[in-house]
Amino acid sequence: MPEATPFQTLGVGNGFPFCPEKVNVLDNVGDGSGSEYDYWTTLGGFNKNSGGNPTDAQIHDSRVAAMRLYWNAYALKSVVSGSGAPASSIGSIDAANDKIYGKEFPRERVCSEYGLGMLDALLYDDNEAFYEVLSYSIMTNTCLVRMYDGVTTDEDNFVGFGVTSEALDDVVNYGNGTGMSAYIDEEGGVIISLYLCSYADDPDPSLATYDAVDLAYASVNGLHLLSTAIVGFGNNVSTNAANLTATSDNGVGDPVTLTFKDGSGDTLEFYTYP
Repeated sequence: MPEATPFQTLGVGNGFPFCPEKVNVLDNVGDGSGSEYDYWTTLGGFNKNSGGNPTDAQIHDSRVAAMRLYWNAYALKSVVSGSGAPASSIGSIDAANDKIYGKEFPRERVCSEYGLGMLDALLYDDNEAFYEVLSYSIMTNTCLVRMYDGVTTDEDNFVGFGVTSEALDDVVNYGNGTGMSAYIDEEGGVIISLYLCSYADDPDPSLATYDAVDLAYASVNGLHLLSTAIVGFGNNVSTNAANLTATSDNGVGDPVTLTFKDGSGDTLEFYTYP
């Protein structure tokens, strides 16, 4: 694991150098007229199915997880396999090469003014099995949020920290969103998309076309997230959101499987300290 230089910072008194956006999980529209998201979970694991109110320990766990993600995230990993896979079959983005929150080292993130991390890795390969140029991508566009089960002006409704999320209709159509994603697409559209976030509704078939979709709560290197596995089109498709994987043959008989973790089972890698 990469090692970082120890440091201290005051931030703005909440564990971060910014004030996270607030999200009401009971309002999926965002203007007070919406309903509860179909799925939501804090980074600490308190979710829609938990019932009751989160304990102080559960809220604390979500803060610790959010701080770990912001300050110590180093790499995001995935693997593509199968006879229809691109030649570049193992991909990762890391702070050394792609930057996280625009910074390489944790101590540099002290100067970030928001919790938005943008890092992109695109691997292209001409693959005749798909008859098109295939694009394999990993991306994170992750903003930390404070989650509430009611109006965000009442701190009694605070349930914990999470990460921003995109409408799954857009994820189906475009492969990525505000969260962490790995996806494969071609000129004909998105083939497979794996997406990690904190809250979402089931995709609307009238707004997005897909052959298979699966959503599940998953523990990802100690962070509790909502996992979505989507296959845009193909034959013999399969999705397993809980295991962060999906398969499609794109209708031409050569299967490709996208897994949102490496061979060791890690999706995220974090800095350590001496």
